[in-house]
Amino acid sequence: MSNLKEFTVKDTIKQLRKKAGLSQVELAEAAGLTQGAISQTEAGTTTYSAAAFERVLRACSVGKRVRVRLILAWFEEQAAQVQSTK
Repeated sequence: MSNLKEFTVKDTIKQLRKKAGLSQVELAEAAGLTQGAISQTEAGTTTYSAAAFERVLRACSVGKRVRVRLILAWFEEQAAQVQSTK
């Protein structure tokens, strides 16, 4: 994740979840989401709101500095998706 130009929510969530030693169910419970939402995001079929993404990052024990960088990258990814639909 050192290169945020290659950032994707789905890959980041899966990497962080595995690094934290959490199952999808455990992460979902800790972040206040459903296991289905975690699974769909990791598969790339949906994404979270910024608030939900931050809860996932906190549940994975991501430090504040990295969390801010990842949230900014999340906004960039969302903006790129909006631009690609225009």
